[in-house]
Amino acid sequence: MSGIKVFSNLKNAIFQIFLIVVGILLALQVDNWKENRKERVFELKILQGVHRDLQSNAQKLQQLIDEDEDLIAGNEKLLEIIRDPASEYTGDLEVLFGSINRYSVFYPQRLSYETLKSRGLEVVKNETLRSEIVNLYDYSYMVNSEVEMELKRGLYENSNVVFLRQLDTGDEVYLKIPNDFDALKMDQEFINHLAHVTGEQKTLTLFSIERLEETLSVITDLENEIDRLAD
Repeated sequence: MSGIKVFSNLKNAIFQIFLIVVGILLALQVDNWKENRKERVFELKILQGVHRDLQSNAQKLQQLIDEDEDLIAGNEKLLEIIRDPASEYTGDLEVLFGSINRYSVFYPQRLSYETLKSRGLEVVKNETLRSEIVNLYDYSYMVNSEVEMELKRGLYENSNVVFLRQLDTGDEVYLKIPNDFDALKMDQEFINHLAHVTGEQKTLTLFSIERLEETLSVITDLENEIDRLAD
């Protein structure tokens, strides 16, 4: 009987140990689930923030493109008028002359991306999406925006020296009036600078369009990932 009792006690002890081990494993599994859930919620929150910022950036880029295209159209109209021997000055041209080398620069919204970087880029588990976001912000936005700003500033400063020889500022800074319209039409340096500025503006606008398209592409991929994480 004593042997049976000892065996029974041993079996109970083993069973108790088994229950303890199972309990520990379940607790660890629950902890892991909670931690994974916490990370998933934080990742979703970060991606939603980046998504909002990129939507804002897309709007800024579209506005920049619209402004630059209006500027290009105005300059092309001026070139056509100036190159026409029969053309005469009219008062509405002061707006076009006042805008010939005006420029705007794109400054991206970066708050959510900087938060992501501070917490570690590995927060975004989707490696392809992570790479797209990093490339967009650290190359397309940062490098191209700096290049764009330097080019536009250089165009403005260099052309202004030539343009202001022939143009007087009106009541507002964006209104310019030719000192002598007929003399301006004969000023080949003025015409060459205007044509060059217009050509450079077209190239820079293409860069902006590329950035917008890349931004919209990343927005689409973000939306797909957000939907997946939200399920």
